[in-house]
Amino acid sequence: YYQESLDLSTKLNYNFGIAASLNYLGMIYLNKGLFPEALEFFFKSLEVAEKYNIKKGMAAAMGNIGIIYENEKDYNKALRYHFKSLKIEEELGNLNGVAGSYNSIGSIYYFKNNSQKAIEYYNKALEVKRKMGDEEGCASTLANIGNIYYSKGNYTLALKNYTASLKINEILKNKKDIAGSYLNIGIIYYYQNNYSEALKNYYASLNLREQIGDKEGIANSYTNIGLVYD
Repeated sequence: YYQESLDLSTKLNYNFGIAASLNYLGMIYLNKGLFPEALEFFFKSLEVAEKYNIKKGMAAAMGNIGIIYENEKDYNKALRYHFKSLKIEEELGNLNGVAGSYNSIGSIYYFKNNSQKAIEYYNKALEVKRKMGDEEGCASTLANIGNIYYSKGNYTLALKNYTASLKINEILKNKKDIAGSYLNIGIIYYYQNNYSEALKNYYASLNLREQIGDKEGIANSYTNIGLVYD
């Protein structure tokens, strides 16, 4: 269907449609893990968008090119394209796009072991998500911030962010995300040698995962419970 859309857009000289169709075709290859093919379509989309000054298309293609380079662990190129995408999203006033760019940039700095920068950009994303009223996005970003503090051994701040994420997930009543929050909190208590609280949260996570039939999550919960009793 995307190919048909591309063919029809080309026939009609509908440049916005051409850029969008090329971008969507690239995403198909991205989701299949075929990065060279995806990158080819994203660059074609970017070329059309830049030629006809289609700002939205430029931002989308640049962001997706950044994702490809991130997957290929070429973090400097990934940052370059995400920052380009961010600049355009800011010009357009697209808050969702701005937040997405901030999150992507934060992730890349995390992979580059630059925790300070990662937290800086995750907090920027969190601020925008709050402005938008995107509670699910806030919960996810708080969990990301918690992950960074956990990786640095700062269990107090990790617990603070994981707990804030849990409170939002409970309001949203998303059992899978609640279960994930309980597991994260349990891990922190485990490393703080507070085994009773660790077990309490592990079992809470296990209970929810059993309710929704999350077999991988169930196995993960059993593993963590076993580590406490080991």
